[in-house]
Amino acid sequence: MRVGRRPLLSNLLQNARRYGAAPFAVALEVAGQQVTLRVHDSGSGIPPALQQAALAPFERLAAHRGTDGGSGLGLAIVSRIVKQHAGQLQFAHPPQGGFEVRVTLPLLSL
Repeated sequence: MRVGRRPLLSNLLQNARRYGAAPFAVALEVAGQQVTLRVHDSGSGIPPALQQAALAPFERLAAHRGTDGGSGLGLAIVSRIVKQHAGQLQFAHPPQGGFEVRVTLPLLSL
């Protein structure tokens, strides 16, 4: 089964809205042969010790599991899409605060 790129952005935005805090920011950068998508929220994010686990299907890290409408698939789908496109997925707690998810993908040669 091939998953498209559209769920990548929608899943990142849904996660930021559900588990993060406003304000939110989305940025897109092109550098060399790569494009980087950054989704930043003002929440506390995912603790480093749980970041790998957050990528597993059906993993629910939130304390309010089962009451927020999530299924635990969002980041697993994002991770799968990134891998399918030979990209890189990173989590960060930037110096300015909040939490950021970074997706870097190679640009396609046309």
